[in-house]
Amino acid sequence: MGTPGGAAVSYVPVVMVSRGLAFLRLLVVARLLGAAGKAEFGLYQPAQELVNWVVPVALLGLADVAERYASRFEREGRLGWWLRRQYLRLLGMALGIGAALLACGPWVARGILHVPANDTARGVWLVVGCAVTIVALAMYQHLAAVLRGVRAYGASAGLELVSAILFLLFAAVAAWRGGAVSLMAAYAGAVILAVLFYGWRLWRFVRTLPAAGSAVPGSEEAEENGGNFHGFAIWAFLRLLLMMTFSAVSVLGVGYLAGKGAQEATADYAMPYRIAQLLSYVAATVWASTYGIAARAWSHGQVRRAHVQLFRVGKWGAVLMTLIAVAVLAGRSILAAIEVDYANAIMRLLPPLLGVFLWFGLLTFCSLYSDLHETPWKGAMLWGSAVVVQVGTLCVEWHRGVAEGGSGGAKEAMILACALGTGFALLVLAPVMLWRPFRMSATAVPLAVMALAPLSLFAPAWGVDVVAIPVLLGAVGFVWVSGLLIRPVDRRAWRRWRGFPATRSPGTQDPGAI
Repeated sequence: MGTPGGAAVSYVPVVMVSRGLAFLRLLVVARLLGAAGKAEFGLYQPAQELVNWVVPVALLGLADVAERYASRFEREGRLGWWLRRQYLRLLGMALGIGAALLACGPWVARGILHVPANDTARGVWLVVGCAVTIVALAMYQHLAAVLRGVRAYGASAGLELVSAILFLLFAAVAAWRGGAVSLMAAYAGAVILAVLFYGWRLWRFVRTLPAAGSAVPGSEEAEENGGNFHGFAIWAFLRLLLMMTFSAVSVLGVGYLAGKGAQEATADYAMPYRIAQLLSYVAATVWASTYGIAARAWSHGQVRRAHVQLFRVGKWGAVLMTLIAVAVLAGRSILAAIEVDYANAIMRLLPPLLGVFLWFGLLTFCSLYSDLHETPWKGAMLWGSAVVVQVGTLCVEWHRGVAEGGSGGAKEAMILACALGTGFALLVLAPVMLWRPFRMSATAVPLAVMALAPLSLFAPAWGVDVVAIPVLLGAVGFVWVSGLLIRPVDRRAWRRWRGFPATRSPGTQDPGAI
């Protein structure tokens, strides 16, 4: 795909379907486990967060480098040589981390996953499933990044859809016949099958590319001409690790704060948390549909075009997230009726968690913008500040004796910590570090409005519907009516993509010159 519109049409709808399947999987698994299996659900969620936290360590920033620079290596005819080097490093690192995790299996099961001391054998098997899933998921994320980097958005969407379908089927069987260990095995199996098929397709594509130019693979000239991205990889790795640390603390911390009954408290918190987390997945999907194209424009020296492409999709993604948040907020009573075992948690905790993940998604956009500018250290600083504020708030709450309030106090303290962390990074630090793209221009105003609107979701539980829904819809209405959402340049770009003749008044600059 060569245009943001074409990439969005081929990538976003399919991936949105896969996210919908992930949401359906969450409801199906919780329903099949039922009240008797709430402890298993509370055990599986920390295991999943452990996997998500360790995978960035295995990747070491290689996926971000692949998505940012794959198009450059494809143009130079050195993509195959470069990918072989990356996959050897990635596989070696992932296998080493998996082996280390297995060696510490009993301690990880008791100290991190909160497996009871009288059930060590099951805890060790759960750690084994985590180790296998880490290796598979590291390969999966790198493969998806490469496909987006070479603008094969259809294949990248297919990778996510196939894995989502397989995971839904495997997870349903695992929840029906087993528990947390079976669910982790289902996760690993779905990812491995999808990676094998689309990895084979990528290998066939690379074989059709022309040979390398004058630079000999492995030579100093090749390294200087784009083969050495250690600095970018290190900062991208640190940023992704901090992002996953924020998510891991958000789930694992509830068990530590709650004390006794950690698994039940984690299960009650994890259900609305996973529902709200879908907003961040939507954001990542929309941003990813354009990032590879913007990076290609940047590599050709078309800086302004890259900015326009990224911010045009950025404001639409923010509006889409807001509308989904409104729909989930208005329909949460239906979700509570479906998941009766988690009804109270969904009604009380879901609104503020929606606000957290609206900020989470916009903070991801800020990090992506930093990567486009080849300054990933700014994104790492944003997520580092979010983690510091989050952990600091948890320490204060723990010192105040939040555990004495029971599991309810622990869950609300965690939401407060997450809100303060993302809010500080997005509303305070990001404008300071990225001031120029966030000046009050027609491009930045929609994002600024969408960043302030989630404050309404932190209203008291008895009035959140009355306050939040009008505010969120009002923000969307403002950017629409003001003409900031669809500007004339966007309409002309859409007409060109659809094949219509461009219509503009005499003397107007051709948007194609951007």
